Amino acid sequence: MVSNGISNGTNSVNGFERDTPIINLSPDAPEEAQIAKEKLLDSAFQIFQLVSGPGECLQNDITGVDPRPHGYDKPSIAEPEPGFIAHSAISAALVTNTRFSDQRAWMTSIIAPVIASMVNAHERWPDSTAPNNAAFNAAFNTDLRMYEYIAKQPDVYKLFGRVMDAIATSPKSDLKHLIGGIIGHSCVKLAEAFPDLNFIIQDIPHVVEEGAKVIKENNEASIANHIQFQEYDFFQKQPVNSVKILGNTVESMGQQLHVLIMDFVVPGPGTVSSVNERVLRSRDVGMMQLFNSLERDLEGWKAILEAVDSRLKINAVNTPYGSFISVIALWWQNPRLTKWLLC
Repeated sequence: MVSNGISNGTNSVNGFERDTPIINLSPDAPEEAQIAKEKLLDSAFQIFQLVSGPGECLQNDITGVDPRPHGYDKPSIAEPEPGFIAHSAISAALVTNTRFSDQRAWMTSIIAPVIASMVNAHERWPDSTAPNNAAFNAAFNTDLRMYEYIAKQPDVYKLFGRVMDAIATSPKSDLKHLIGGIIGHSCVKLAEAFPDLNFIIQDIPHVVEEGAKVIKENNEASIANHIQFQEYDFFQKQPVNSVKILGNTVESMGQQLHVLIMDFVVPGPGTVSSVNERVLRSRDVGMMQLFNSLERDLEGWKAILEAVDSRLKINAVNTPYGSFISVIALWWQNPRLTKWLLC
């Protein structure tokens, strides 16, 4: 079965016309080609697991050994002849593509210390749910939440902005009022599609200042003039903050509204490809490491809504193919659509 999946997936991907000489699909490849690629990756991973076996060690202890040869057998570094190191396509991309290099810098300077401090955080705060008792706080010895901390570190803050820009423009992230709007990429896309709408983005002061500047500098006036930034402190203890944000929103808008939540919905085991499931579940762990929080499954979202108002229901959940982010449509029972809100 697995070998058939690899054969069929390879034939499907090879059958798609492309400009590159290697098996590499562009983000705008048709959906059927992207699905074939995803199935091929899934089958390849299954082959790896079957051949390796459950007892095979995946990482060797190389303490005290020159680390360079360790990378020669990886696709990130090439050794065309003994003693000579050369770029592979992956390592060349890390050097020449600033988006990749920014994400590499973020992973090595911020995320790696956080991962290494996870056990320390659990030992220091074993039963805490406070957002500033996370592995991030243990790694950088701070009582500040991650966003508050990086806002006080100019170089880190600029790096974070570039990383968010790279993520927002990646194929898996392309997506009226946006809470926690980063730099407002989603609103730009919405403003292009719906030129008659106006948008308000609420975020912390540093993001508001930077976001307004970025939107104005990188977009036509016809787009930028429809996007407004407002300062808004939505940091509260998890998970109460989600209830308060949504509750305050519902109160201020009245009962005749629809709400769209654009966020992660953790899938049930085996309901999506293993390639995507690994990413989504690692995102859940990442939320714990950075914020002492979590990503919710559908039942978790329902619990939040019940805590806000029992009349607020989930009307639909849509996860566009190629995106890790879902759109959750909420509504009051029997409402008349008068306002839209994207949070």
